[in-house]
Amino acid sequence: MELSGFEYPYCTEAHTTLKNLLAKYPNQFTLVYQNFLLIQIHDQALPAAKASWAAYQQGKFWPYHDAFFTNQQQLGETFYLDIAKNLNLDLAKFKLDVDLANKAIQKHLQLVYKLGLSNTHYFIINSKIFLHSSSAFRN
Repeated sequence: MELSGFEYPYCTEAHTTLKNLLAKYPNQFTLVYQNFLLIQIHDQALPAAKASWAAYQQGKFWPYHDAFFTNQQQLGETFYLDIAKNLNLDLAKFKLDVDLANKAIQKHLQLVYKLGLSNTHYFIINSKIFLHSSSAFRN
């Protein structure tokens, strides 16, 4: 499980590594994404999480996720709608789901708090928690 946020530079670095691992070992592991939001320092953390949840409701989370990390400097409402259009999402449903996303995101955050995590970017692998910082993993 990856606990990450769309606005964090280290998460972008990890995204590239994970994409390469998934391509190299497609049947070796499953990646589960959970939002880890530091809204006090990243103003687009919550809006990006809400937009990705809305994309998930239409089965397009991973392409949406990839677009965020590929274009991290463009995060904002216009960009979120542009991605939705490019992925041929139902825009009316997308906008409604963005408004409904808070409850699901709160569940993600409850997991983070339950685990006692205070920073980002974490991986949980076989019940062990790893903090990704720069290019090093620490247990």
